[in-house]
Amino acid sequence: MRVGIDTQSVVEKKTGLGIYTKNLLQALKKIAPENEYIEFHSKNRQDLSTPKRFLWDQVGLLRAAKKAKLGLLHKPCFSAPIFYKGKLVLTVHDIIPVFLPHNLSFSSRFYYARWMPYTFGHADKIIAVSESTKKDLIKYFKLPSEKIMVIYEGSSFENSSIQVNEEIKQQIRKKYHLPKKFILTVSTLEPKKNLPFLVKCFYEVKKKFQFPEKLVIVGKIGWGTGPFFEQIKKYHLEKEIILPGYVDDEDLPAIFKMATVFVFPSLYEGFGLPVLDGLKLNCPVIASNSSSLPEIVGNAGILADPKNEKEWIEAIGAMLTNNSLRKKYMKLGLKRAKKFSWDKCAKRTLEVYNETLNH
Repeated sequence: MRVGIDTQSVVEKKTGLGIYTKNLLQALKKIAPENEYIEFHSKNRQDLSTPKRFLWDQVGLLRAAKKAKLGLLHKPCFSAPIFYKGKLVLTVHDIIPVFLPHNLSFSSRFYYARWMPYTFGHADKIIAVSESTKKDLIKYFKLPSEKIMVIYEGSSFENSSIQVNEEIKQQIRKKYHLPKKFILTVSTLEPKKNLPFLVKCFYEVKKKFQFPEKLVIVGKIGWGTGPFFEQIKKYHLEKEIILPGYVDDEDLPAIFKMATVFVFPSLYEGFGLPVLDGLKLNCPVIASNSSSLPEIVGNAGILADPKNEKEWIEAIGAMLTNNSLRKKYMKLGLKRAKKFSWDKCAKRTLEVYNETLNH
């Protein structure tokens, strides 16, 4: 089988989409090396602006895929090339811009909330990364259920050594100027991550329980961050909230393992890869009870309403003050994480490829 895969999202500072594409391709090559995988990306392989993203999807990728004479093209994120005439599989991670269009520029709103959903119908098969995303695709775009296959992702760290000794921890702590004790979240700084809400909850928990932990927020700055920084200033938390920015992939396991608890109050996720990473890396998890996150966490963490401060204050307080509770969720988290793997993801993806080619 000659499969083309758009790897434009695998840039140097990868976010969830790039991590998905990179790990899926590695797993496909591992379990089905007899296939030929053709990677498509622009010459400079940089993170694209919205207009450039549109041109890549609909012109650059289209030209390259036509020349390659593929058996099948897999678009692992963003929009489907509508003039591609061959077999096409598209992965849809979420439809967040449809729910949260504010804070997007006009071009981004058009591309993500209008154009991208329009192209979904041009795919022969759609891979949804959660049941939540599949339900949204059916509900909002009337796509047929039989066209959509749910395939979960794996952890970012399952294929790498996650043994972290004290020496490594101290090196990483020094590199990123991390405090001795901290609460951790990993996310791009953007509105859907609900970070102003987290800042308020952190302030209230700190006032109530007087704990030493600071809040460490790992991730690059996205957009719509004004309310977040205003909230930090409002509660005088400039010295209590640490922003190391984007962190190298190989350094994240040590940071997860140093954290007292991992928190993820996101309003909407297609999958929620950082939550799975927290489970995998034995860090007790508190996550939102919305969208896909209950599918990932199951009973292996505390789920709380991302709009209910009281629930989050109680959950964080419980994790910080009850060591047996933390140990319980650490044990459950490791067990839960075993249900997800990139090998499983790749095997199911190959099944979708074969089904597409046989129809």
